[in-house]
Amino acid sequence: MQRASCRPFTIYLVVWNTHTTYVDILITLDMLVDSRRTDRNLTALWRIIAWGEMLMVVRYLWVLALLLSGVYGLAADFPMLGPGLTYRLERDGTGPWAVCVLSIERARPEYRLVSTLAQGRILGLAPLPVQAKGLSATLGTPIAAINGDFFTLAAGPYQGDLSNLFIHQGELVSVPTWGDAIWFDAQGQPHLDHIAVDLRVTWGDGTRTQLALNGPRPDDGAALYTPIFGASTHTTGGRELVLEAAPDRAWLPLRAGQTLTTRIRDIRQTGDSTLAPNSMILSLGPRLPNLPAIAVGDTLTLSATAPPLLDGVETALGGSPILLRNGEVKVKAGTDDPRHPRTLFGWNATHYFFIVIDGRRPGWSIGMTTAESAALAQRLGCTDAINFDGGGSSTLWLNDQIMNLPSDNAPRPVGNGLVLLKRPDVKK
Repeated sequence: MQRASCRPFTIYLVVWNTHTTYVDILITLDMLVDSRRTDRNLTALWRIIAWGEMLMVVRYLWVLALLLSGVYGLAADFPMLGPGLTYRLERDGTGPWAVCVLSIERARPEYRLVSTLAQGRILGLAPLPVQAKGLSATLGTPIAAINGDFFTLAAGPYQGDLSNLFIHQGELVSVPTWGDAIWFDAQGQPHLDHIAVDLRVTWGDGTRTQLALNGPRPDDGAALYTPIFGASTHTTGGRELVLEAAPDRAWLPLRAGQTLTTRIRDIRQTGDSTLAPNSMILSLGPRLPNLPAIAVGDTLTLSATAPPLLDGVETALGGSPILLRNGEVKVKAGTDDPRHPRTLFGWNATHYFFIVIDGRRPGWSIGMTTAESAALAQRLGCTDAINFDGGGSSTLWLNDQIMNLPSDNAPRPVGNGLVLLKRPDVKK
């Protein structure tokens, strides 16, 4: 007699609201038996139990019970979503995979996307819900958020340092070191690309020195620190120039594409200088070569050279790699592409997508490679998509609830995030 087999079943939980809320839970247990004979189905089921496959069924029923109980914010009494928002949880038993997806209609004038920064400064971390709810009420009401760029997680003087481009409320906070970025132009249109910002100081004799921004300063290099970095530079050794605005010249906040004329107010012969609200610190490493003579009162020029695409940009976040561009997959499957929890941001002509893939949870979700993530984003309808920080950082927050199952069992403190706001001045 032929042995009956059972494939893992799939749970789809959909919360979709325009003016009302409904929840549709579809559970499919697809047994490869003759559906015309009930007795055969029962026989096949008992064989599954006898062969120990019931353990799988019990596992998935337990997951379903958690969903319905509301333990993870997925209960049937989930709060109403606003017009133009669609949320769903996709469960695929073949991985298994669990994917949380929030789609946002781009044409809705009441919504906007902005960045958030842990504790309002580079140094330090904060869980995503804390960051989202900490935004000024004048910007709008936070509805949803996903975590953003890669950052320094280890405890130390530069915990929270971001890896890539970050423009927060128009201010240039971090410049790229190795990755890609997404940004929204002055008309609110999204873009993604590998993009560079070249930050340099021009000395009085015309020579130029490249600068890092708001991050570790190497002994043979130089870095510029702005007030948004934190209380002090946390550097060791070298010289630090306290910079102030030259008379009648533009000043802070620093912006991409900007050129500032500044004057040296003080020179300190040790590191870790205090950052004041209306000044900057130019830190020079003890082994930085070819420096000209420098004196208090000298005038310097700071230039943040950037492509014109960044003119007027209020929000830009780094990530890597780019998964899709103009409908084309930009990553390839390879051996050095492990499965991890993933956070993706994508869009097409009509919608934005917040996508979080759970991982590191056997029996629930194993995570995805970047190639698998690209295929998923394409299947969900994205034409463009980027990979943000993943692993324990992957978090989708919606209506004050964590929608996914973070691999750290709780939302990890992260460096920054992308937040969906409802504008305070726009009615439905």
